[in-house]
Amino acid sequence: MGFVLIDSGAKRYILSNVSNHIGYYQDSVLSNPAGYATNAGAYPTEAGGEVVITSIDTARKRISGTFSFKAYRSFDPKQVTITEGVFTDISYSTGGTMNSSDTFRVKKDGVSWSVKTLSATTNPPFPPIPELITIETENPQNQTLHILFPKAIAPGTYNISYLTDYHAQFIPDPNNMDFLQLAETGTLTILSKNPATRRIRGTFSFETRQLTNQSVKTNFTEGYFSMTYY
Repeated sequence: MGFVLIDSGAKRYILSNVSNHIGYYQDSVLSNPAGYATNAGAYPTEAGGEVVITSIDTARKRISGTFSFKAYRSFDPKQVTITEGVFTDISYSTGGTMNSSDTFRVKKDGVSWSVKTLSATTNPPFPPIPELITIETENPQNQTLHILFPKAIAPGTYNISYLTDYHAQFIPDPNNMDFLQLAETGTLTILSKNPATRRIRGTFSFETRQLTNQSVKTNFTEGYFSMTYY
């Protein structure tokens, strides 16, 4: 069991089927040891939960907190529920963050996106979900944009849809996930990828729609990234 949290700080992290924060569970004793994950379900009733980080010692790289979540395995389909979880002063590892050579730009409804934070990270594979690269950027208004695609991706053009492994999500209000928007249509073009240096370049455009109100939509156009992924 473990977590991938794409951020930092002592606070509450929401795990969901559309979240960049992931909880996973695997039991080698089971007849089928394939993993369960909080981002594997298609509906909130299938997967989700939270991790609350209560303290972080960055010098010693030790962390404490609580957690509870539902994790899902879509090919069975089966679900596990974890409750009243606690971890105290355990070790943790960190991935990479934006460096001076990283570039990201896009227009949101015709207005240039201002980059406050930027990262490109990979998650552990949770069969049948492949290992994914997640590009995450936050603007000064605390709105977040995620673009996800398989780490094994090759140069070419791919259709973006929330029903595939090539998808995107826009979080206009981090305090209210009811406003979450998912990309229904769009394209992602990988211009180049170098596994040795972990550099990847691409362009993208897509339209996102709010899950709870399909009339609310956002257009992301003229997207470009050139980044190192970790």
